[in-house]
Amino acid sequence: MLQIALPNKGALADGAVTLADEAGYHCRRRGRELSVPDPDHGVEFLFLRPRDIATYVSNGIIDLGVTGLDLTYDSGADVTRVLDLGFGAARFCYAAPKDTSLAPDDFTADTRIATSYDTLVRRDLERRGVDARVITLDGAVEISIQLGVADVIADVVQTGRTIDEAGLATIGDPILNTEAVLIAQNGATMQHEAAQHFAERVKGIIVAREYVVVE
Repeated sequence: MLQIALPNKGALADGAVTLADEAGYHCRRRGRELSVPDPDHGVEFLFLRPRDIATYVSNGIIDLGVTGLDLTYDSGADVTRVLDLGFGAARFCYAAPKDTSLAPDDFTADTRIATSYDTLVRRDLERRGVDARVITLDGAVEISIQLGVADVIADVVQTGRTIDEAGLATIGDPILNTEAVLIAQNGATMQHEAAQHFAERVKGIIVAREYVVVE
């Protein structure tokens, strides 16, 4: 039976379940079940932490996964990006106090950057040739500047409301434009008939949604 990981919580969870449901799959939980089988389609849906999904897929423990592109890149997992799913769009950006004139290319070794995505940030700093100090926190990084822990944050921004309420504004161009993606370990996974059917059904829903928007 094909195993597909869906986010168990967070901004991507509802979108992932809704998409699979519209594609004709039985994946809705009645409570807090960790898995939901859909024997009619030869699929079992597993509900995992979004941040862990790419790691499970890259190690071949799970066949397919739905997670954020940002989380996939930050994990460093070697996976194949099968489909962009058209929901969960956001920007991964640097942000600093609104009155600052600081720009990413101005970062120095003394600049403290708080983030929950240290791999993404370190890669961007390396690309810029900047040696700043990365402080890894587990969420709620907006408060770190007010507490004197950091000078800058790097985080996912959707509406911008959260950073605005914290007195922050984005600086520089986005490090990454992210959205929900369907991932597989490699191309061989997609030779599985159930995997092909899932990807085709999901793609059909995405195309139909785009058609409705255009109309």
